[in-house]
Amino acid sequence: MHDIRIEKIQESSLTDNHIICQSGNGMPGASKYDTANIELKMLKKIVSKKGKLTVKDIIDFQEEYYQVKFNKKRINASLSAISSE
Repeated sequence: MHDIRIEKIQESSLTDNHIICQSGNGMPGASKYDTANIELKMLKKIVSKKGKLTVKDIIDFQEEYYQVKFNKKRINASLSAISSE
């Protein structure tokens, strides 16, 4: 889920519409503590499994991490997919 705020609309000479995120202030309601907590949780899992993580472990970590860590590249990929539909 993304919170989108339209700050400015500019005329463009391009014939295709492109939606992009140019900057961000982070995920709403998330703090640096939230990010560090998720990273610490993942490090504990790595230690407990002696470095033998599954693909599911990594995907779960990414999903949880992206809920609190702003990732402009990932958001733009999602927006690009939506705008090309």
